[in-house]
Amino acid sequence: MGSEEGCWTDWFTLVRFPIAKVRVEEQVLFFAPTRRVGSLGELYSVLREDVWRVAGSRGVFEACFSGEVRLFDYFTGEELPVEVRLLSAECGWRGWREKGRGVPVRFKVVLRDRLWRREREVEVSGVLEVYSTRAEVRVLPSPGGLGYREEALVGGRKFVRTLSLFAATNEPFTPWDDDLARELREQLSSGKPAPRAKRGKRERTLSGYIDLGFFLRG
Repeated sequence: MGSEEGCWTDWFTLVRFPIAKVRVEEQVLFFAPTRRVGSLGELYSVLREDVWRVAGSRGVFEACFSGEVRLFDYFTGEELPVEVRLLSAECGWRGWREKGRGVPVRFKVVLRDRLWRREREVEVSGVLEVYSTRAEVRVLPSPGGLGYREEALVGGRKFVRTLSLFAATNEPFTPWDDDLARELREQLSSGKPAPRAKRGKRERTLSGYIDLGFFLRG
């Protein structure tokens, strides 16, 4: 029951899922449990389409990928250091209550250097967590004037989603503001173009990568 018009308390289900970040010097690759992500749009697709499929898994969810990178210094021939880091992305949905659970996720990524014809495999493990809590929900006009924006306050943190006239009703709430979000917004406002995806016959690769800090917490 809401305390005022446009504001009420509701059940809110949060999902925190692991993201594998692989760095080879300036080369950075991000992997969600179900796909490689190189843009905010691709990460949104993971949130909408894949999170609950992973959450319903039994046992360890195996996330196996490959990616092309430069593994060796082209001048000295020395192997470049590979850094693997586990990040987490968060999203939420209001209006239903889920039983808390955790699903182990094991990432296995094969890095391939086409020029040197060498490979290197890296692994990292995490847990996809699901839990429900009570949230204070508000409905506000959309900044653009069409549709509306919903805000959910969960433990002092704000999650938001904007629903336009044509938006799907299963759009997730995402964290509104933190240091990484601010960094990403500055990068996007600088006018740098997002990388374009190249499609081959067997796999999809990306020509470049952007920082997905808006959703990722290390």
